[in-house]
Amino acid sequence: MLSIAMPYKAIFSHESIVDKLYDCAPSEEEWDFCREVVGRLKLFNDITAVFSRTNYVTTNIHLLKIYEAKEQIRK
Repeated sequence: MLSIAMPYKAIFSHESIVDKLYDCAPSEEEWDFCREVVGRLKLFNDITAVFSRTNYVTTNIHLLKIYEAKEQIRK
């Protein structure tokens, strides 16, 4: 849902200017947090997709993805 909402950031901002009763537009900090969360969740989605495939006969691809996840968690 967050990745779908991100392209509409300008519309949320515009709506808060046009409609004074609209008070639930995300702040700039919340949009930054959203961008970061979407990036991290995409990493785990990609890892899950690799683990779920059955056409790989070796696990060397899995090891690289596990290491990538470990580095992202460490950050």
